[in-house]
Amino acid sequence: IENYRSLIERIIFLEKEESEKIVQKIVDESKTEDSLVTKLYNNFGLDSGILISLFMNNLHREKGDSFFIDANIPHAYIHGNCLELMACSDNVIRLGLTPKLVDKENFGKIIKDHLEEMIYDENEKIDFVKYDKENKITTYDIDFIDDFKLKVYEIDKTKNIDIKKNSILLCLGGNIKVNGVLCEELGSLFVEDEIKDVKIELDDGYSSAQLYHVYGR
Repeated sequence: IENYRSLIERIIFLEKEESEKIVQKIVDESKTEDSLVTKLYNNFGLDSGILISLFMNNLHREKGDSFFIDANIPHAYIHGNCLELMACSDNVIRLGLTPKLVDKENFGKIIKDHLEEMIYDENEKIDFVKYDKENKITTYDIDFIDDFKLKVYEIDKTKNIDIKKNSILLCLGGNIKVNGVLCEELGSLFVEDEIKDVKIELDDGYSSAQLYHVYGR
């Protein structure tokens, strides 16, 4: 693992000109337009992050799948949409594939100190999803994470739910009324105080929707 660590660190601190030459060679040898390298190149040009992507697991997730990524684990979203829940922090360290600030020094420190934790084990799974079929509620709750919990309500008729203190509500798939307050599709509401027995109903013209309820423990 020390050799692997040394290689990653060397790639991170390559000079821009040298890095771009290597990326260009890899892009030229890429065989298909659907390859990961080609997709990244088309979006980010000769970004050094393409080199790091070759050492990462390229995982495909289906609609409705969920997964947990611990702190200090480098990751990137390549294509599609997802809802990401994370602790309240702006401490995001980026290496590449982004127009935002890149911090090679601190990224290198993470590789140095946490590489062993980054080894992916497809057999290591956390069971944190529970589905209430009768009420059509999916709960995502990780025992050792106190910062957030998620409930997804499938709304096909009027329901009454309890909303926790400091909750965020996100509406997908249709317009929803929350105690008479309209939450349009892709819209969100912040609820500061705990409210019991909140009436959730579909807006006129909609037969179904989903309500995402995010809150702390």
